[in-house]
Amino acid sequence: MAVELVFWLAVLAVPLGTLAWSLWDHEIRGALVPWAEIDARAETLRAQHGPRALEIAAAKEAAAWARGDAREQGIWRRVRRRLARERRI
Repeated sequence: MAVELVFWLAVLAVPLGTLAWSLWDHEIRGALVPWAEIDARAETLRAQHGPRALEIAAAKEAAAWARGDAREQGIWRRVRRRLARERRI
């Protein structure tokens, strides 16, 4: 029984570790950025690009995805969602 447990822990260590790292890199790190920074980036985009701010935020999110920068992608996703929410109000 103990041998089976050790075996399954060894087999599942890599996939579970990969899943944990992926969740950290793609979801949690971007969510840890303070709302003040998200608001500041949204305000900067609105000031520089006016009605095209949402489009620019989406382009910056896509560029971060293309570079493989998961944290930056998460930040721009939050900025894009903030701008989209404000547009609907």
